[in-house]
Amino acid sequence: PEFKLSNKSLVYARFTIARRERDVAPAFSLTPTSGVVPPDGDLMLSLVYHPTATGTYTREHYDVSTPGGNVLTIEAVGEAVGPVVELSKASVNFGDVPIELPRRTVGRVLEIFNRSAVPVPFQLHGVEPNGIFAVSPTSGVLPAGLSGFVNLHFSPDEPGNYYKRVHVLFANRAPLVIDVLGTGYTDKRRPMTLALKDVRGYLARERRGLHLLSPEDLEARAAARREAVASGQEPEEEEEVARDDGAAAAEREVMQAVFRGSSSAESALHFDEEYLDFGACSRLRVGEPRTVRLFNRTSGKLVVYWVVPGGYADGGARDKEGPAFSVSPATAELLPHSSATFRVQFRPRSDQQYFCQRLECVASFKSMRSFRLVTPDSMTPPWTLALTAHGHTFPAVGEQFASKPRLSHRTLTFPACHAGDTTYQTISLANEGDTPMHFAIAPDPAGIFAVVPPIGVVPPGAIQMLALRFSPREVAPYQCSLCIVLNHSPASQLRLQLLGAGARASLHMAHGGRLFMPTTCVGASSRASIRLTNPSRLPIAYEWDLTGRGDELLAVSPAAGVLQGHESVDAVWTFAPTSPTQHLLKVPCLVSALDDAGGGASHDIVRQLLTVSGAGSSGNIRAEPEMLHFGPVLVGQSHRRQLALVNSSAVDLFYEVTFERTANSAMEEPGEGERVGCSKPSGLVPARNSVLISVELEAWTRGDVEYAVLCTLAAGAGGYGGARA
Repeated sequence: PEFKLSNKSLVYARFTIARRERDVAPAFSLTPTSGVVPPDGDLMLSLVYHPTATGTYTREHYDVSTPGGNVLTIEAVGEAVGPVVELSKASVNFGDVPIELPRRTVGRVLEIFNRSAVPVPFQLHGVEPNGIFAVSPTSGVLPAGLSGFVNLHFSPDEPGNYYKRVHVLFANRAPLVIDVLGTGYTDKRRPMTLALKDVRGYLARERRGLHLLSPEDLEARAAARREAVASGQEPEEEEEVARDDGAAAAEREVMQAVFRGSSSAESALHFDEEYLDFGACSRLRVGEPRTVRLFNRTSGKLVVYWVVPGGYADGGARDKEGPAFSVSPATAELLPHSSATFRVQFRPRSDQQYFCQRLECVASFKSMRSFRLVTPDSMTPPWTLALTAHGHTFPAVGEQFASKPRLSHRTLTFPACHAGDTTYQTISLANEGDTPMHFAIAPDPAGIFAVVPPIGVVPPGAIQMLALRFSPREVAPYQCSLCIVLNHSPASQLRLQLLGAGARASLHMAHGGRLFMPTTCVGASSRASIRLTNPSRLPIAYEWDLTGRGDELLAVSPAAGVLQGHESVDAVWTFAPTSPTQHLLKVPCLVSALDDAGGGASHDIVRQLLTVSGAGSSGNIRAEPEMLHFGPVLVGQSHRRQLALVNSSAVDLFYEVTFERTANSAMEEPGEGERVGCSKPSGLVPARNSVLISVELEAWTRGDVEYAVLCTLAAGAGGYGGARA
């Protein structure tokens, strides 16, 4: 936007503009930052908002100062939001697929809608083009306002159930997930068909920490529930029905799964390492094998089956003819709470090639192999773990391909994060060259920042999405410069500067957290305000705890609210004393970080005290003179006399003036023979001060007229007591 800077004086005004906040890199650009405004002239200023991270709320202040000491403040506020992207479906179910010759393949199409006005890069994270569920394309760019299509194919070669949760990463927005499942069978072996409700039931058990139960354990729990219902007892709490974890899944939960990967010790099954680096190998001989260990933390016996891609989709013609990696043994059985070791070998078929593939390990309970051994209560979907193996066939001495990368962010500033919490962002790495590009990202030694995937190969003209994690441990600024090595060449590097700040919820109260209320008449009320400021960039929620005496004497507006980073609000307090004494109250304000991310942990509530002091006083008002004589007046004309309302107390008093006809009046019916009023029927009499009002009388018939003028303190604004004239 643009706005005017006006000079209303008769001389030239030289000005400079300085940014007040210095804790993070600026998100606004204000131009020009200095200049001269002619007398009685204007100068246009331009303000541009350029945030680097989605979910960032920015409030910055710019001081416009002149040599004469005049200072104006410009407050700039902006919030960065990501593009709107949707999936056409939350799950893809291939159903029952027979295993026969010629091999049958079933296809499905996933549509990704881009509802925003900007192109959006995307990638299906952790999928293999030639895996259990073949995916094409695995990455791309969604045009603005249009949609893209992803083809999925299922062609099992072993009977059993297959399931994989696919995370779809997008640039500058939260990821989405899609559940892909199917069942392969033969005439000799037919497992129970895997349904989406079975997947959701397992996900619900995983959230409750019951994902390690065996089918026998699940049967026993179901039988116990049925027996409890039959005997009229309260059954054990039913497992929660899993919510729809498709496109509406919370960002934090999805990102946790992305970073958990296949080597998290909290999972039911996990590898001891997720990435195997074979380095440089020759196609003329078999390289040294690498070993990987698979751990079974469940209470049941598992059957493990490896699915190795039959060819390298991103390689040459010879690479597509056969597998580049092999695993032995290809199948195994794991006892409960045990482990198994597998040997992985790298067998490249071409020279001067980068290789990076995901070898998928499918594990399921042994009883799941036949529908005769399974009941609806014990049905459990399989686990699919991806092991990333990579290597290359370039000579140890010699140059590799020249890289042509494009990183979407060279510097990324994370939004403020509560100490002990985690926040996520997504950026992209594009290969603008015509040869494959290998990348490897060195980890953060402190473990504050993390990147997934840390290694991979970007095909020519393709894009790779990188998920970033920031986990501050303390209230402090953090920064890390990550090195991205391209094509194994130390001379070909990119630097990714990551910045973040850990914060805790706090509230800054003006005047040192003390509020002085004006001396107030008993039964009346007074108001005063105090400014509350959020000193950090962390959004907070606050609520005043008015209990006991505070609830009787004080009221506040707003009583609760949310403050974004560096935002301020004026809390207006109302003081209504009930006795003419001094009052001293300490009112707690409950402050907590805003739990706005699904799946986030609750934060500690901080109690901050506001000291409120005020005094109640008795008020009294009198009228002078006490007897107001009009004397003989002419019928039909209006006559006025001055009456003084005197406030001798130490508090301001609000008054109301009314007129009451007395018995001494000769008129038979009030209001028929005269009219009585005043110029100021209500108002304020300051402390130890007086106010003059004009009393008007107009008689329409002959006779004596007598009224009592009543001055009372206004209800809710004044106190008790009054005057009579």
